[in-house]
Amino acid sequence: MYFVTARRKVRGQKRRLKKLLNHIDDMVAFRIENLDRSVEDFSVPSGLWIEMPKTSGRAKTLFCKRWIAKAEEFISKKPQDVPFCKVVACIDMPNLWQSKIIIFYSKEYYDHFGKEKGHTKYGHILKMDVH
Repeated sequence: MYFVTARRKVRGQKRRLKKLLNHIDDMVAFRIENLDRSVEDFSVPSGLWIEMPKTSGRAKTLFCKRWIAKAEEFISKKPQDVPFCKVVACIDMPNLWQSKIIIFYSKEYYDHFGKEKGHTKYGHILKMDVH
């Protein structure tokens, strides 16, 4: 039986990161069949390696930047003919694998988002240019 432990070296980080970033770039929102639903969500297209302690901070940072950039892309491409549309990027720290991008098509569903989970805290991400 194979178990992932914190002591194991994470091999193939560059390959896995490249594959993960390509999958994020390939995500498509606002499909016609999804516009009738109240919500559309996107999960991290990766395994648990992204949140392992041995995964480099650079890989985690690149993932977070690309995840936020994809959410911004979805925001810029919001259809004008939809009565209500909100895009939310959730980054779960330290469990990056559980992060999501959620698109709400229902105001009622958006207003009640996160209220059923009293232990979850949501905050805004301030984007800063770091050189």
